[in-house]
Amino acid sequence: MIYASGRVEFFNKPALSSEKNTGPGASVSGLQEHHNKVAILPFAYIKNSQSASDEMSLKAQNDTYMLLSKHAGGLSVIDPRTTNALLAKAGISRANITGYTMEEICNVLGVEFVVDGTITQNLASNTTTSSYSNDSKGDKDDKKHSSYEYGSTVNRSNYETSVTLNIYTDKNNAIFNEQRKALLVQNEGAYDSPLQYLLKRCPLYKK
Repeated sequence: MIYASGRVEFFNKPALSSEKNTGPGASVSGLQEHHNKVAILPFAYIKNSQSASDEMSLKAQNDTYMLLSKHAGGLSVIDPRTTNALLAKAGISRANITGYTMEEICNVLGVEFVVDGTITQNLASNTTTSSYSNDSKGDKDDKKHSSYEYGSTVNRSNYETSVTLNIYTDKNNAIFNEQRKALLVQNEGAYDSPLQYLLKRCPLYKK
């Protein structure tokens, strides 16, 4: 900017997260900053071939964080709130995340490993359960005789559930890529069994 007095002032554009640590020798410091850090992305949650609500995506992300952080060994697992805030500031969402490499996402989050998951649920069957009870008091010939009838019907949807878990490094290397299908039909929103199965077998999980 040039002022009336003739003084000239320059404004430098601040570096984006993905642009930091790109100068000479920065690769070493970048690796040190990323070393042993893990971030879990919001899960893709697909129900009956349609994307489910953001709440389900974030719930799966948080459940994965709770399970993995208890068995991370010397790794540092970034909490989901921090991960999601950094993604939002960088303009990365589930809608456009495929336009970024895992190296770019790791740089934005400042981590060495990224966990990316997908939960798929498809309706398998609907079941209806009815119950009936009769509660009678007093003798039938007694004027004080009373009778109460109760009835209820419960509808339940059963889903086939599968979980896919992918883990990448800040060098774009995929070190884990597995899928697990639940052995039994699940209630809507239930995925704990296949998720735990995969986490216990991934290279980031320490007993």
